[in-house]
Amino acid sequence: MTSYVLAHFKVEDADGYAAYVKGALPTIAAFGGRTVVADDSTVDLWYDRPGSRAIMIRFPTRKDARRWLDSEEYGEVKEDRARATDTFSLLLFDELP
Repeated sequence: MTSYVLAHFKVEDADGYAAYVKGALPTIAAFGGRTVVADDSTVDLWYDRPGSRAIMIRFPTRKDARRWLDSEEYGEVKEDRARATDTFSLLLFDELP
C-alpha cells in the first residue's frame, strides 16, 4: 500500500537546507520515492507555529518509506535537516483504501 512522509518545518539556515535537499533527493529516488507536493506558503489552521514550508513524499509501500528513513544513505544527510530547520512534524502514513 502506498505510504507518505509529510514534513512541516521552518527553514532557519537556507544554505544548510539547500545542502540537505541536494543530498536527500537522490536518496528519496533510490527508495522509490517522489515528491507529491512541496509548498512554501502553507497555512497552519489551528496552531500558531512559525514556518510555512511543507513537503509530502510518496513511496510505493510503508516498507520502502521506512527503509528510506532508516537508511545509511539518508542518515548521512538527515542531520543537515536537523541543523537547518525547525521541523514540527515528520509523519508516516498509509493511503486510505
